[in-house]
Amino acid sequence: LGRRLMRRGMVILISDFLSPLDGLELALETLTQRGQELLVFHLSDPQELRFEFTAPELFEDLETGRRVYIDPVWLRNEYRRKMAKANQTQRDELEARGQLRLTED
Repeated sequence: LGRRLMRRGMVILISDFLSPLDGLELALETLTQRGQELLVFHLSDPQELRFEFTAPELFEDLETGRRVYIDPVWLRNEYRRKMAKANQTQRDELEARGQLRLTED
């Protein structure tokens, strides 16, 4: 993408950021170094953040198709803690590079 953007402009990235950033930070940094203004939107389903399921259910990973039977009451606190930590880590990494990150719930 950086090679195609010859003139100064704006790049808008919209993602749920549920996958590891693996190299994304470097790509975004390269864009900003080439004069692109960067706007990052983190979209998430409120249910993904609150995890308010009440009964045991079969959950399916939409990307891999893997299915796991989970009791959400047992998992809720750990899930929330890990989601909060992952979101904070991503926010810190992007902000450390001067890249704006907005959250839309």
